[in-house]
Amino acid sequence: CALPILPDVAEGSRPGTSVMTVTATDKDEAVASDNGVVFYTIVGQEPKEPNPQMFTIDSMTGVISVISTGLDCEKFPEYTLSLLATDLNGGGYSTPGMAKITVTDVNDNAPIFLPTEYTESVPENDVGYEIVRLSVTDEDTPQSRAWYANYTITKGRSEEH
Repeated sequence: CALPILPDVAEGSRPGTSVMTVTATDKDEAVASDNGVVFYTIVGQEPKEPNPQMFTIDSMTGVISVISTGLDCEKFPEYTLSLLATDLNGGGYSTPGMAKITVTDVNDNAPIFLPTEYTESVPENDVGYEIVRLSVTDEDTPQSRAWYANYTITKGRSEEH
């Protein structure tokens, strides 16, 4: 296997989502015999959470796909897969490989106002007066596109003064 391999997959990706393809070559002849036919397996995964088998590999093509739900960038931002490429269609010589998969953030957490309600007074005729500075928290990855909040005033005080 060519190392290192650094693909990424979005958190929340569904089982069946293709992540990457690994390849290994064998100098033995693969047309008339199985001597040069490479068989791929995943022999380990770190972390082993939330499921010890988050990914699967097609033994003949080397395509690594998501097999389990639960990819979460905030909890487990990277996975390391230990791979084995074996010739003779899985029954011969083997060589290890490794794939690191980065889990990318998606906007799966809503911002939360802290505090949830604001009441302020405004001095009359003071143009440019800063009324209040709003604060929100967001559990998405800090500084990512999913983390930044946009503020919109959707309703104001309705009675006249």
